[in-house]
Parts: sequence; C-alpha cells; structure tokens
Amino acid sequence: MLVVAFCVIMQMNYLNKALDTFNTAVVSPIYCVMFTTLTILASVIMFKLRNEVNKLEERLGVTDDHLKQKNLNIKKLTDEKKCALATQYAAEATLRRVYANQKDDDILPIDSIITPFEAEIKIYKNELQIM
Repeated sequence: MLVVAFCVIMQMNYLNKALDTFNTAVVSPIYCVMFTTLTILASVIMFKLRNEVNKLEERLGVTDDHLKQKNLNIKKLTDEKKCALATQYAAEATLRRVYANQKDDDILPIDSIITPFEAEIKIYKNELQIM
C-alpha cells in the first residue's frame, strides 16, 4: 500500500507540472493516475493469490505423498494375505493327502504329527479373518 501511495503522489506531482505546460484536453491526470494505481493494485492482488496457490500446491503434494504411501501399504497387506491364503490352502491339501494315504497301523500315529500343523493352520485362519 505504501508503494501505491508513493506512486500516486509522484504521478500527481508530475501531472501537475505537465498541466502547467499542456492543456487539460491533452493530459488527463485522473485517467493516468487511476490506471497506474489499479495496475499496481492488480499486481499486489495477483501476488497474494499466487502465494495462496503455492500453499495449496504444497498441501496437495503432501496429501498426494500420503495417499501413495497408504496405497503401498494396502498393496503390501493384500499381497501378504494372498500369500497366507495360498500357504493355508497348500497345508490343507497336504493334510488331505496324508489322511487319504494313511493305511499302515504300524507307523507313528499320524494325529501326533498332524495336530501341531492343524493348530498352526487355525492360528493363520484367525489372523486372516482379523485382516
């Protein structure tokens, strides 16, 4: 605002000297002063708006980075879940084959071998349901 006031005073001083030399029809001081004043004010307004746009762009960049990080975390969790499900299905298929092939009575009791695996599968199932 100080710059605007200074420019207005300088122009009025210059135009008063010009009016001493020229006719008012030749020099229109009000139009010149108003044009310059409005030009300076428009520049100030544009500068302030540009600063606001810069702040919004910075906030957008931070939000965009945060969103990308969240998407990476979601993808990682999804991949881990798929891997856990595949492991679970493989373990269940192995158990089915073991039960189907169990025919000899003189081998170790299969339940003593399989029970820990079944417990582990149940733990993984519970973890997957929590996800």
